[in-house]
Amino acid sequence: MFRILRKEGERQMTIIKSLLENNSVVLNTVGNGSMLSVGDSFSGLSRALGLSPDRVIEEIKRSGLRGRGGAGYPTGLKWRQCADEAKNGESYVVANALDSDQRAPIGRFLAEECPMALIEGVMLAAYAVGAKKAYVCINEGYDKAAERLKEAAEKAKAAVPGIDTEIEFLKLKSEL
Repeated sequence: MFRILRKEGERQMTIIKSLLENNSVVLNTVGNGSMLSVGDSFSGLSRALGLSPDRVIEEIKRSGLRGRGGAGYPTGLKWRQCADEAKNGESYVVANALDSDQRAPIGRFLAEECPMALIEGVMLAAYAVGAKKAYVCINEGYDKAAERLKEAAEKAKAAVPGIDTEIEFLKLKSEL
């Protein structure tokens, strides 16, 4: 689902590796001040809501956060493009936790073990690109993961005033 690459020249690090080494996700130490946090605090999201969406995108660019796809496309550039397109109409954020990619079947693991960070990332992305609705797609057999994500979304809305992103959870069949 997410793959984090450090700045060019530094070694690659994935969330899975961090989980295995630390028994927790330490997303707020990746890159230069990434705003994702761990636990129930949603401090990154709270901080982001105090900034303009453009400033959030600039911070994500500075963090060096990259996509997990083969190209490792910079997240800040992707969010900038999405925000620019959103000005012309409605936009959505979609998080794929289907585990349909056999090379990176980590959606269930992240949804069950890091639901707060996953939901915070979805809400942060939605705020930055101007999306009022987000979809989290999860494998139809991942009941525990779906429940944890729903609980995390409820906690985020209760903990961080000003969130107006609606999150819909879609249980879909995966080919994996």
